[in-house]
Amino acid sequence: MIDKSLNLARRLTQRNEVDLLQERFTDEDIKYTENFCEALAQKLGARQDIPDECRSYDSVKMILNRREAVRGAAAVAFEGMTPAEAQAAMAAREKGHLNPMQIQRRMTNRNKTRVW
Repeated sequence: MIDKSLNLARRLTQRNEVDLLQERFTDEDIKYTENFCEALAQKLGARQDIPDECRSYDSVKMILNRREAVRGAAAVAFEGMTPAEAQAAMAAREKGHLNPMQIQRRMTNRNKTRVW
């Protein structure tokens, strides 16, 4: 009983164990080049994931601003849909296919002169 209480007390202290410390995944000595930061900005989704050193480059700012503008414009197109319909329509748009609403509009069009 005493052994378990001592382990519990030791586990709840503020002392950091060596194996529990967080490891850094980036080297602090690395200089972030503009090309590396551009590639990183294209791969990462959010602005807060990009290191502060990369945010100072104008090309990285342009990539991030363009991505946010495209997301905002895409969200306007799907405002009246339910979340599931909006997700399906966004996925269809990314793949280059028609979403179910576009197919329905084209199939029920009274003007039969349209060729697609």
